[in-house]
Amino acid sequence: MNRIHALCLVGLPFLWSVAFGGETSPPRYRCQGNQVTGFTVDKKTQRWVAARLPPKQYVIRAPERSPEAPLIGQDSVFVVVEVGDQDWSDTRFCKEDFDAAGELHCSGWGDEFHFNRATGRFLHVYAHGYIEGANNPYFAVEGETPPFLEIGRCEPEKPTPGRRE
Repeated sequence: MNRIHALCLVGLPFLWSVAFGGETSPPRYRCQGNQVTGFTVDKKTQRWVAARLPPKQYVIRAPERSPEAPLIGQDSVFVVVEVGDQDWSDTRFCKEDFDAAGELHCSGWGDEFHFNRATGRFLHVYAHGYIEGANNPYFAVEGETPPFLEIGRCEPEKPTPGRRE
């Protein structure tokens, strides 16, 4: 077998995989909350009351592998970040990929984020802010981070190089 023949046998499968499906980027999803219900402290009575809270936007994406964030989310398959959040404090980490039912389960500091890619629906639960009480060292004022339950929808999006949420 001559060199050209050998090069074709080795090189053509590589070129085929690059041209027709080779490496693909992990999926990204943009999520918009629809309804949020929670509890806040009434400023007049200083009692907890039911409240409607503003919905938020999120992006589900692969964790960044960069020198600026070398340890955050590196052992996660996906992360869920709030659009506009720059300090990673509200990041949810998805340690495993989508399960057999098409669901993704992620957790962060005091919250859980669940997403079903078949229905496009998500459920976000933030459980901190109440059980800690007024003497919590993490919150200056009781009720400043109210517990809530949020529902919404996510849609797949194509990644744009250099974009950061």
